[in-house]
Amino acid sequence: MFQNKKYIKFLQKSKVINADIICVNILKEDNKGLKHSIKNMFINSNGDSIGFEFSEELKNFILIHSKEFFKEKKGKLIKFNINKTKWNELFDMECWAEPFFAKNDYGYLGEALKNAIKRVNTTLVRSIKHSGAHAFIPVLDEENNSFTGNKNIFYEKINFPIKLLLLGTAKGSVELVKTADLLGWQICLSDIRGGNFKRVKHLDEIVLLNEEKSISKVLEKQFDVSIIMDNQNKSELYLKELVNSNVKKIVLTSANNEIKNLDDRIVIISNQSHQPLERVFLEICKNIQNKIHLKKEIGYEFI
Repeated sequence: MFQNKKYIKFLQKSKVINADIICVNILKEDNKGLKHSIKNMFINSNGDSIGFEFSEELKNFILIHSKEFFKEKKGKLIKFNINKTKWNELFDMECWAEPFFAKNDYGYLGEALKNAIKRVNTTLVRSIKHSGAHAFIPVLDEENNSFTGNKNIFYEKINFPIKLLLLGTAKGSVELVKTADLLGWQICLSDIRGGNFKRVKHLDEIVLLNEEKSISKVLEKQFDVSIIMDNQNKSELYLKELVNSNVKKIVLTSANNEIKNLDDRIVIISNQSHQPLERVFLEICKNIQNKIHLKKEIGYEFI
């Protein structure tokens, strides 16, 4: 939950307009085809939604029954059948739909949001038998957890968006930012040339560096990944400072193997297959994301 920055922005925008929220979690799905990576969705009392791209039918079902959810003020187990999808498959889903209210700052969903913004690793445990029953667990080992055998709970790791520091701009910068934005990463572009900011969209933050300034002050903002796009100017200084930082992955657009051997966090982008840049960046970014968010997003012990 909240691994994608767009979910955080959706809740923040809903709070501004004082809209209540229904959170929908897919607990089980029985289909012979494609499994969905999206496991939670939001819809607000204004009719705005996020996460329902795979099923307009499920979105419409929640919309139709939204007044009922808000009136009853408690979560409900939904068994949903989709007869027709864009893949022409038959889906049987079991979902948990629960309302949260703006006047209460969205209750424990709001607390989960605050944890994500603060980048606090927690796991939200909820009950499908007792609506509203929940707990935040600092660390949950999914391989050996105390909930095994309990048929009435499900748990969800409160992830936070990966923070990307993009240093400089070069060929492929636009495609890279599009890819990171698609994955819901928070993107900061730092460059000594302010004119380059206008070329790149989907940025969450920009930092203009002068010729003498290092990136040490920028790194205080705690980034997960940094990519050096500009292989001129201060790239050697950038690399030295990144190696001495707590950035989890350092990506270079070109380098030799000697540089790669400096630190096991260094990744070198290679496009020997001459695939489209967006596809290359997507594979690299998804691989980085999977390594940073090692644990499953949702788990359940459920009848």
